[in-house]
Amino acid sequence: MSALTTKDVAQRLHRYDLDELIDRGAQIFGDKEQFFQWMLNSQDTFNGIRPIDILDSEDGKEELIDTLTVLENAHQYG
Repeated sequence: MSALTTKDVAQRLHRYDLDELIDRGAQIFGDKEQFFQWMLNSQDTFNGIRPIDILDSEDGKEELIDTLTVLENAHQYG
């Protein structure tokens, strides 16, 4: 996997017209930087794949949105 930066995450989310996820992620993780770091690290939720790497498919985008919704609910009600 290539060495992406948090700036790369922001650019890719913008390219896929997912800017609203940045604000949601910042709320869930405390700030944008923490959200971008989460996007750059492999996650068990995605079978060890980095969230940033699943954005290339429509299913991946939906899976990311669904996962953020679950995390958001856990954060609010946990």
